[in-house]
Order: sequence, then structure tokens, then C-alpha cells
Amino acid sequence: MISSPGFSVFLALSLLVTLSIKFVVGKQGELGRPDVQGAVVDLLAHQNFNVQTSRGGGLVIEAESGDCHMLILEANAAGGTGDALRTPRFEEHHAKYRDRIAFVFNGRIYPEQPTLKTVGSELWTRLQHRLGFNAGWRPVLAIRASAGCPVEELPWTGIAKLPR
Repeated sequence: MISSPGFSVFLALSLLVTLSIKFVVGKQGELGRPDVQGAVVDLLAHQNFNVQTSRGGGLVIEAESGDCHMLILEANAAGGTGDALRTPRFEEHHAKYRDRIAFVFNGRIYPEQPTLKTVGSELWTRLQHRLGFNAGWRPVLAIRASAGCPVEELPWTGIAKLPR
């Protein structure tokens, strides 16, 4: 096998570049998540909702204002939270939230979780973080609400992208 000096230089430079990137990326640490619960609670409190929070297996926010009752969960970007909200066991324990399910992502309301958008956003954010950029976090919220809730009228754009 014949080896050329140009190819050897190319391999050496490639190795140097890839090892440098791995060294830099390795120092970035884990992707920290912002205070999604605090941001949602603040948003709802400014809209005159009475808010209660808990962390039983994840972010859970209950909000009420007049005839509006909402249960808000931080959804998994890959999906599945909507299915959990539709189970008979869930409905049995949260009867006042039966009327509709909606998802909030990037300040917009969706009837079903936009999984391609949410997964793509999470992967992009993680890549930016690994490369050393300070990318904001775009939370995905699953909402189970009563019929009297003006979910579309709430200013969700305020939590569309949260700083880390």
C-alpha cells in the first residue's frame, strides 16, 4: 500500500480538529433547564389565575379563574404526554379538566403535540449547547382545560423561549 505525504497530513489535521472539538464539547456539561414552572406560574398569576403547583413525577400546575380550570404539565418533547392526559385513570382524578387538551409550543397553541417541531427544537438546542452557544429552552406544555378557558387568549409567547 502506497501512502502519500498529503494524505498523512490530511489525517493528522483531521485527527487534531476532531479531538479539539471533542475536548471543547466535553467541557460544556449537561444542558440545564430553566425554571419552566416559575415562568408558567408568573404568566398565569399576571392573568389573575389562582395557581397551585406540585412536582409529583414532574411539573404539575393547577390554575383556576372563574369557570376556567386548567391542569398544565411540562410535556416530553418526544410525545406521549397527551396520551397520558387521555387515560381513564387520569380523567377519574381530574374530572373538572375533561373538556379539552391543547399543547403550547413556541408561543402557539396546537390541538395535538407538534412532535416533529418539539423534537427538532430539543435536538437543535442540545447541539447549540454542545457547541458552546447559549441557546434558550423552548418548553412544551400539555394543557387539560375546562370549556370556560380562553387558552388561546393567554400570552404564551412570554414563555416561548426561556433563558438557561
